[in-house]
Amino acid sequence: MAGWIVTEAQVRTREGDAALVAIKPHNPCGNCDPQTGCRAMALSRAFARPDRLFRVEGAALCQIGQAVEVAIPEGTLWRAGWQAYGLPTLALIAGAAIGEYLAPAAWQPWAAVGGAVLSMLLASLTWRRPPASFPRVLPAASTDDDAAP
Repeated sequence: MAGWIVTEAQVRTREGDAALVAIKPHNPCGNCDPQTGCRAMALSRAFARPDRLFRVEGAALCQIGQAVEVAIPEGTLWRAGWQAYGLPTLALIAGAAIGEYLAPAAWQPWAAVGGAVLSMLLASLTWRRPPASFPRVLPAASTDDDAAP
């Protein structure tokens, strides 16, 4: 699928047209040290919960235990990173600068802190919005092993 990030998963439970899926772990990418393995994966496995399930839409025809592909639009991860890190950082800096600029000299440090806090509160309003696009589930293509005779 062009324009989508796709990964394999397994349906664990269903809730109407949605499902809770468990993402299958991926094979090493080939950039790992052959002796010590992938340090990033080792770190993520150390802190990951094994029961991590994700809610996906479009699973009305899926059965529990079925292998599926989960897809999200390509820009979704970039936008989530921007909302979580970029926007709050810019709001913090801008709020502090505006607070310091508008306040009298004696109040500038406090105005900078107040402006930063106010801007962070305003930026947090964007965190409460529901995502523009939810992950979608696609039935995985059947393999030769799955095909009926």
